[in-house]
Amino acid sequence: MCLFALVFRTQAQHRVQCDALGNTYEIYSDHLTKHSSNFNLDFRLSTLQYGTSAQLDLTNPLVPFLFFEDQGSLVFLDNTINVLEEPVFLNERFQGQITCVAGSKGDALWLYDVNSSTLTRTNRQFEVLSKSANLSYLTKSTLQPKQIIESGQRVYLITEEKGIVLFSLFGTLESETPYSTSDPVYQWNNFIYFRMGNMLFSWDHNQPKPEVIRYFDTPELTGGIQWMMCEDKPFYFEPSTGIKREIAILENLEK
Repeated sequence: MCLFALVFRTQAQHRVQCDALGNTYEIYSDHLTKHSSNFNLDFRLSTLQYGTSAQLDLTNPLVPFLFFEDQGSLVFLDNTINVLEEPVFLNERFQGQITCVAGSKGDALWLYDVNSSTLTRTNRQFEVLSKSANLSYLTKSTLQPKQIIESGQRVYLITEEKGIVLFSLFGTLESETPYSTSDPVYQWNNFIYFRMGNMLFSWDHNQPKPEVIRYFDTPELTGGIQWMMCEDKPFYFEPSTGIKREIAILENLEK
């Protein structure tokens, strides 16, 4: 079974994500929908009562969750996107300001606290398993993570300020990198995928750096249309029809 973890801010009105089972989720400012792999509408959840600026995490496709930054709350769902329990208010639990959350192996969680600039790993009972030092001090920058992705023995912090920053599972800073992207970063199996310009990078979590595997060759991306990885392939959604289409790509000319 492939592992997939993705979380990013829904700053626009609409975002799309794909889980490890091939299901597609659409996140709007006021609701969430889940579609089966053949894109028939399956389930819908109104999110108005929970907040806005939602982050959807699909690390465990059987128990996805939503994080609402404006409320500092987590809402756990089942695989039919019914709410499993009352929201958990993280800022109250940790006396901080949690701005980014992601799933971790073993049903654990990663939390980023912007007040203390720390990356914390907890279990589902919110007991601390590991915690980083002050990352603003270590990186000499005020970090505002957009995503947290765990893959293998690494944790990738996706930031505006420093691009992709690598950590260990114990929250130890391993290295800063020259790679950055304004798009969401995707994980599938042992790889993360991200775009820089028209280049599609793949990064094996066992390797020290990523490699360019493809070049995008489609006019749709120039208009800011969202793309995504699903089952190791890049797709985009036609604005007029909402149909998911595989992106035309060129082979890596450097190979």
